[in-house]
Amino acid sequence: MYSYWEKKYWFGQTDFTIVGSGIVGLLTAIYLKQKHPKASIKILEREAVPKGASTKNAGFACFGTIGELLDDMTTMDEQEVANTLALRYKGLELLRSTVSDNKLGFKLSGGYEVFSDLKRYEQCAEAISKMNRMVYSVLGLSHTFQSQSCALPNTYSQMICNQYEGELNPVYLVLALREQARALGVNIYSGFVVEGWEKAGSKIGISLQHCELQLKTKTLVLATNAFTNKLLAQLDVIPKRNQVLVSQPLGRRLDGTYHYDKGYVYFRNIDNRVLIGGARNIDPITESTSTYGSNDKIVQHLTEFAQRHIASDFEVQYQWSGIIATGSSKSPIVKEQSENVFVAARLGGMGVAIGAQVAKQVVDLIG
Repeated sequence: MYSYWEKKYWFGQTDFTIVGSGIVGLLTAIYLKQKHPKASIKILEREAVPKGASTKNAGFACFGTIGELLDDMTTMDEQEVANTLALRYKGLELLRSTVSDNKLGFKLSGGYEVFSDLKRYEQCAEAISKMNRMVYSVLGLSHTFQSQSCALPNTYSQMICNQYEGELNPVYLVLALREQARALGVNIYSGFVVEGWEKAGSKIGISLQHCELQLKTKTLVLATNAFTNKLLAQLDVIPKRNQVLVSQPLGRRLDGTYHYDKGYVYFRNIDNRVLIGGARNIDPITESTSTYGSNDKIVQHLTEFAQRHIASDFEVQYQWSGIIATGSSKSPIVKEQSENVFVAARLGGMGVAIGAQVAKQVVDLIG
């Protein structure tokens, strides 16, 4: 049985309830509170800390390599690719205006696309002018992509730099957002597992696991990204697992963020270690899962890549996996699913870049 206090303050009626305390959930709460300062807002998180990709990502503040953009153009028209790129860049700008660079641990260090041979490089280098025109047309940025020499071992001698990309600390990001949300009066509850909801008159009743009481709210927002299809099975959301490895200290560092193979492999320096991750494309069926775990085939591939192209003495000291959300489109899902129930999901592994824009869109949709 629950006390009077618990029923009143934990289960009492709320104006807005957000499911998921990751990047999108926290930003949605912040923007809602800024728009409706007198509103009551709860965030429900099933874990002690957000578990999807918000604090498991590699900390890349990136918006697209030429290799990835060219690959996108095989399934998307050029305007859709341009719109996706603009969403990512503007999302990063919005995030940096919401949280200071210092609190993000943000560095404008540049993004670098590296290649294994001349043919792969030439395919992308030939598109530099075209891609620069596209970026300028949607963002007004000049000379975004430039070719420069590459000093990494066993790679082609040239790489392509995106001067507007950078890196950040994903835990700094989430901690800063939690601090800001709480300062605005947002309540964040951990261990609340949402199982479903139903209309309860003019309100929505939210059912929780192992709880006989329902939470009552006027508006519900699902910001659970890769796990949204556990609540709405019909949505076009496909979970994808990504492996991440971090080396032992190497006594030297990489400057900038690096991408290879259309962006599927990514690596960077953290604390004079090498972080490398991705490569889900070499075992896509196994990695189409919402279950955390290791994939030996991918771990071996990433380790061998790091030893050949980054540091021959690379040894894995830390390893984890994160779950991102993909689907038939690279565009996020932001919509009213049913009356006063909204969805903000399917960020395509770009939660850092587009999370703020997705949160802003769903808040604008709510009104």
